[in-house]
Amino acid sequence: MKDLRAVTRKVLRQVEDLSGKGIEFMREDDLPVLTTMQTARRGAPYHVVRYRPSNEPLDYFIAYQAGEVAPEF
Repeated sequence: MKDLRAVTRKVLRQVEDLSGKGIEFMREDDLPVLTTMQTARRGAPYHVVRYRPSNEPLDYFIAYQAGEVAPEF
């Protein structure tokens, strides 16, 4: 997502650096929550952030999800 704040992008880069996996974003209009993040497992090449479009900035929610993934690595 290109409209994320610099600090949020920094958190995501840290997750990528620690895990050695990239992060992909998937828009889901019917997602029941604003964001979810699936950790790359079983040889998956990237983590997946699913997000529901919103007028609200999603930075906080995405950074929170990424923070939950980072301790695994």
